[in-house]
Amino acid sequence: MNEKRLFNGRSEVYSKYRPGYPDDVISILRASAGLKQDSIVADIGSGTGIFSKLFLSYGNFVYCVEPNADMRNKAEEFLSSFNNYELIDGNAENTHILDTSVDFIVAAQSFHWFDPELSNKEFNRILRPGGKVVLLWNNRISKPDSFNQAYENIIRKFSPEYHGTGSLSVNEEIIREFFDDNFLLFNLSNLQKLSLNGVKGRYFSNSYAIGPDNPDYKELLNSLKMVFNKYQESGFVHIDYETRIYVGMIKQDV
Repeated sequence: MNEKRLFNGRSEVYSKYRPGYPDDVISILRASAGLKQDSIVADIGSGTGIFSKLFLSYGNFVYCVEPNADMRNKAEEFLSSFNNYELIDGNAENTHILDTSVDFIVAAQSFHWFDPELSNKEFNRILRPGGKVVLLWNNRISKPDSFNQAYENIIRKFSPEYHGTGSLSVNEEIIREFFDDNFLLFNLSNLQKLSLNGVKGRYFSNSYAIGPDNPDYKELLNSLKMVFNKYQESGFVHIDYETRIYVGMIKQDV
């Protein structure tokens, strides 16, 4: 998984400037998938623990599986007020979790890093009978003459490794095949309020972000400042997201 390398050194900005997830995610999973407070959850590609925190706050025990040591260290700090979790150096293809030991597998902003065939096999190994998988992304909503659209244009101009926001970077056929078309789809509104430093941090939290050694770095910073100044109100801009949630039983390992 390339993110083990690509996210080195990004845990601080990732933890501070990545958007969270709506609390209603828990309500949706309770109503549609039978999530309970005693359900055991495995968060795959858990990063700094942003999504894990929702489940920990609800009362679940969570296996936080993350291959990047920098991210795991930040998660330990971020989740320090909880004791109902375990940090694991692993990935979607090798979680190091015992057989048939989890009720839910969740993956926020991470499925696009997985090998679908190998992760399907691993998920089938660790899920209990009837266990569910949840794939989730925050997709930026681009509207004409908006900060979102201007920010998107900057990313496309300066980040050659960028392939699309959130779930839009994934071929939906791959998701459908992963679930064998056996899933429910939910969409929630989500909003992030950012200062100029927050906008910069949001950009640099991404794996595709260019660094100071790039000849376009100064122009990138100037561009971010210009669009921020154009759209800011009282020193802040808003990024509108659609939180897309796939919930279901995955294709059985054969």
